[in-house]
Amino acid sequence: AEGTRSEALIRVLSDYKSRTEITFYWLSKQLPLLNNAIDRQIFFNYFFRDQFLRSAQSQKHPEEGVLGYISGLVFENQDNLLELVQNDSLTKLLNRQGYKENIIKHMARHRRAKMEHSKDEAVLVFIDVNKFKELNDTQGHSFGDKALRYVGESILDSTRTTDLKARYGGDEFILFLDTIRVSESYTIDDFLHAVSMRLNSTLQRKLEKTGKSTNISLSCGAVLFDPVDLSPEDLLIRADQAMYFAKENMVSTGKLYHLWQPGIQYKDKEERQGRV
Repeated sequence: AEGTRSEALIRVLSDYKSRTEITFYWLSKQLPLLNNAIDRQIFFNYFFRDQFLRSAQSQKHPEEGVLGYISGLVFENQDNLLELVQNDSLTKLLNRQGYKENIIKHMARHRRAKMEHSKDEAVLVFIDVNKFKELNDTQGHSFGDKALRYVGESILDSTRTTDLKARYGGDEFILFLDTIRVSESYTIDDFLHAVSMRLNSTLQRKLEKTGKSTNISLSCGAVLFDPVDLSPEDLLIRADQAMYFAKENMVSTGKLYHLWQPGIQYKDKEERQGRV
């Protein structure tokens, strides 16, 4: 009886899978096990042949011949639901929500490593695309989207699979990079220089293949993660300050990155003229 009920339900729903609102017809002969539940509201999940998982609820007092209604979003399974909520469809990186939900886990992992006397370091890197507004104005938004996809690809190509990578919004991106081996001969500044060079050179190679003239680049602001004192919000604020410092001073410093340092008077967002 259970198999008959499931097969009948799937067969009926498959006929309606193109609709956003689906009417469940009461089939008393094919679905006898639901007879006892029809006088109260029930909740259930069901699958179409395409493996999409949907949730539904019956009507507490159904109309004649109708079991219930369903409308809303469609998800393949719980993993796909999580991916939809946390991923940026344009760049294939995490989105802002995905970053917020994953940064805690990455910070906790680094804290545990420090408790086990690891000497490795971790940094949060805030990235902004220089001259992106100009690119949109001159080349069009379609090419602007393509450039953002290239930024996402450059980040994926230039980082490890275990690194946290997200598009925070617009032309802003975030990386959390841990297990960084430093020494007297290889400092955090050396590491950031290498990351900045790798990101920018990878992006330029991708843009050159389009045959279009562009002058965009990536400004990177970084903050060293202190496992004791810094919260995710503190990290983000300092990394954003460092990014703006790098953007504002890239001509004089000759660098596209900056590591946040105590003692420097950084500009708050209210003091900034606006990004380019």
